[in-house]
Amino acid sequence: MTPAMVRLGDVQLRRGGRTILGGVSFEVARGEVVALMGASGSGKTTVLRAIAALEPFERGVIAVDDVTMTAGNETAPIVRRLRQKVGMVFQFHCLFNHLSVLANVCLAPVHAQRLAPADARRQALDLLRALGVEHRAAALPRELSGGEAQRVAIARALAVDPPGALVG
Repeated sequence: MTPAMVRLGDVQLRRGGRTILGGVSFEVARGEVVALMGASGSGKTTVLRAIAALEPFERGVIAVDDVTMTAGNETAPIVRRLRQKVGMVFQFHCLFNHLSVLANVCLAPVHAQRLAPADARRQALDLLRALGVEHRAAALPRELSGGEAQRVAIARALAVDPPGALVG
């Protein structure tokens, strides 16, 4: 049996008096493709945000590979280790508007993974080339089409070479 790459156990989250996640549990094996489906407002994006340590949760456990978070323990070292394992592409690309495409893709490898800027640049250009947007490397996000911006966001998520990637 393949060990789970992502595991959620009884994850609960409330906002005010409203339960957003009421005991979510599931496992995803390495290499497995999973779709979270549900009605608008049912918590799909919140689950992904919690997995990426962008949303605190009140109860349960979230494990990604060998990094485990429990409610209230999202400390900087845990989050830093997690960010080396999870890449996330947001529904709205969320690129930094003041940075070029290339700078957006290089940001996490340089600052989160301490990759040398020249190495990050080479890697970013390879990703942009693979996604068909290398010619837009010097452009600012506002100069991109919606599809180009989404491909740049995908390159940014993949730039940290995560074993798992989340699309929200």
